[in-house]
Amino acid sequence: MGIIRESEVLNKLDELKKYSVAVDPATEVLFVPMYEAVNAYFNGDDTQMVVALEDVVKYMYNDISRRTTVHENEFQMGLPTNYPDGYDDITKCFYGFTELLTISESSFFAAFIYGIPEGDTGEGTATEVPQSNSYLEKWTTEITAAITGDLQKIIALAEWCKNSGGSCDLICLLENRGRAVYQLTVKEIAKMIYVDRKLNEVIQQKNLKVYVPTYLKG
Repeated sequence: MGIIRESEVLNKLDELKKYSVAVDPATEVLFVPMYEAVNAYFNGDDTQMVVALEDVVKYMYNDISRRTTVHENEFQMGLPTNYPDGYDDITKCFYGFTELLTISESSFFAAFIYGIPEGDTGEGTATEVPQSNSYLEKWTTEITAAITGDLQKIIALAEWCKNSGGSCDLICLLENRGRAVYQLTVKEIAKMIYVDRKLNEVIQQKNLKVYVPTYLKG
């Protein structure tokens, strides 16, 4: 689904809330933690994320160059192929809100759990009230965890690309590889990272101040 905007999440959450409150006004208060989690996810400090994404650019550039450059004398470099999440599509490192955005209003409402209010001593006359919703609890937990989880996935992607050289450094130092007979240009590699692997989508949708090459802007 790519990078999801805050407006998409809030619009869907508003629809679920409107439907639920129309059926039972007492459900409204249970949405508060969810809205707080969404706000924290989309409006937190992006400083660490910007640094991590720029690390991805630097190390992924080197990784792509190693894997695509062909020399006259080729050697087995042992480059790893256990690619991490986001290697081919950086948007996959971010929480997708898939269940929230696709659930029906009726299915969502059916997940409210009713019970007698704590401390109520009505003994047979008390009215059950909505006490929780399994979807709201699950999503709130997931979104809260994704605030740091997304960042950790980006850091892991950068680290993998940084350490994906196999024996390349030693081969470059100790072997005669001859001239490069095929090599991607800087602009071609940049396009692979920013466009093909969707870093530009991440930057634009999340409004991040990550450096974008002048020839890829607009």
